[in-house]
Amino acid sequence: MKFLQIHVFYEQYLQIFYQNNPQLKTASYAQQIQALIGDGFSAGHIYAPYMGEFGYETELIIANNPYSQKQWAIEQGSLALAQGFLDIVCQQIETFKPDILHVGHPMPPFDSQLLNRLSWQPKLVTGWRAAPISKTTDWSRYDVILSSSTPCREQALQLGAKATEVFFPGIPSFIADAVEHQPQHWDVVFSGQWSQLHGKRNQYLQAIAKAPLGFGGEFSIGYFLSANPQTLPAGVSMHNQGSRWGLEMYRALKSGKIIINGAIDMAKGEGPNMRLFEATATGSFLLTESQYNLGQFFEIGKEIDVFTTQDEAIEKIYYYLKNPDKREAIARRGQERCLRDYSMQRRANALETIIQKYLKLSSKTASTQPLHPHPQNSPQTPLKQDNLSQAFQDSLTKIIESPHNPENYRTLAAILQQQGKSESALRAYNQALACESNSPQSQAKSDGSLQPKPAQ
Repeated sequence: MKFLQIHVFYEQYLQIFYQNNPQLKTASYAQQIQALIGDGFSAGHIYAPYMGEFGYETELIIANNPYSQKQWAIEQGSLALAQGFLDIVCQQIETFKPDILHVGHPMPPFDSQLLNRLSWQPKLVTGWRAAPISKTTDWSRYDVILSSSTPCREQALQLGAKATEVFFPGIPSFIADAVEHQPQHWDVVFSGQWSQLHGKRNQYLQAIAKAPLGFGGEFSIGYFLSANPQTLPAGVSMHNQGSRWGLEMYRALKSGKIIINGAIDMAKGEGPNMRLFEATATGSFLLTESQYNLGQFFEIGKEIDVFTTQDEAIEKIYYYLKNPDKREAIARRGQERCLRDYSMQRRANALETIIQKYLKLSSKTASTQPLHPHPQNSPQTPLKQDNLSQAFQDSLTKIIESPHNPENYRTLAAILQQQGKSESALRAYNQALACESNSPQSQAKSDGSLQPKPAQ
């Protein structure tokens, strides 16, 4: 049996990673993928390295990474670089011929658009999503959508997914080893997004930023925010050290005696988000916004602690700074629980249980499943040359009118791909990803119904 995972990384992270490791730009495909795995970005979502324990032959594709994808094409002796980036992904699937296809970012064009292009059909197709979902997403070709978000699972069924399952990420043990000796420079830290989808969390961060100016006494603050600097209040901006990615993000978390965590507004009191596991894995003390189901994951007051108001958050910050023995004991127990119960091996085992469940239920076979024809008016249907020109102009007009709408860039990417402009198509698609992660207000306008997004 073969297990293939397709994943997408933030373009900003990829740029920084290759700037810091320029020798990897021309390294082998396997070396690049292994180096990216070892750097820890999106570590809780990368299952391919662990599925071999269940007898699978495994492969991981970072679909929007121009360097590793280029190297794959070179190693195949293929001229795939002249094609669109989605064509390369399709070629990789056709070459590997997976029985199980798991997509970590099943948004267009990695929804049913991708599967409709394949002659090889996997026995089972699964996807993970706990983030905003575009209304244009088509999951009719997906057997199972996995999510920790109740609203996301409900929307997945509306978008055609055959089934959904409750699922949450894990954390690899090498993270704890990598940050073990990181000094704790700050009393309080937070690492994540500052956006209009996180209004309540933003208020917590603002209140904490002001607290050292009050009667309670001073404490140091390190915020590591992925944000437009112009949107940050002055009191928050003065503490912002800039965004961190991969292992640097985990080091930023470990650098705090207390890690603050808060959820996206649309979580509606439901956990977990990724930071719950990322923070506890480092061995620093986690003080997180209370959610009704957190007790299912960690014991409150023994392995983590919670707050429900700004005042309570500040009160507990002062309390735990004055009581380091209690703080460190909770942090130690939290790390032990995280690495024991939420290891990638355990989460991979949970994924394998789901896979086996649906393989037994499914009547599909990779060798006999007929290729689904493209609907006549679907986005996959190639446009005539004159229509392409008009569609290109229309897409540019839409981008000018709404420059932060990711769907406009996805449309442009599809048109450029049909025109054979692969590099331009990849840039357009990466711009769509950037809009999705960095412009949540415009995403809300285009998507209408938004789901919780695990924080990075």
